[in-house]
Amino acid sequence: VLQESNLLTKILLPQTVAVIGKGAFANCKWLEIVKQKQPSSENSTNSLGGIREIEDMAFSNCGTLRYIELSDSFQKLGKRAFEHCVQLEEILLPEGIEEIPDRAFFRCRHLKNVKFPSTLKRIGKEAFAFCEYLKLPELPEGVQVEERAFVKSKDYKVKRPKITE
Repeated sequence: VLQESNLLTKILLPQTVAVIGKGAFANCKWLEIVKQKQPSSENSTNSLGGIREIEDMAFSNCGTLRYIELSDSFQKLGKRAFEHCVQLEEILLPEGIEEIPDRAFFRCRHLKNVKFPSTLKRIGKEAFAFCEYLKLPELPEGVQVEERAFVKSKDYKVKRPKITE
């Protein structure tokens, strides 16, 4: 929808937005901040509000994106959603997310901190590859880590279980 919008620097999404579609903000090279308007205290009973899904390549190649706010109702992240967002520094993934798909944060070079939810079950191929400054916290017990998920990341300490036949 707003792909390659070169003058777009900040987005304040209305509370009614639940899904950010495939490639919606891809190649918005000056986009820095994405937030969602919070309900007023009078309307705080709306528990359905908030972004629930970011589809494939939604923010791909947003080279100056530094910050994105995800609601507690967030559930699904698409493949390559933030690939090549080289200025992204931190992402807090809320409880309920079960998968970080292939190449979700590929080449997010300045990504330093990721909060993994206890509900996480799978980290896809090259999900955090080439995140040169990433400091990994402990992964939740039993998370399936696909090949090259953290290749060329600073603190790659994930031990893959041996597969025996």
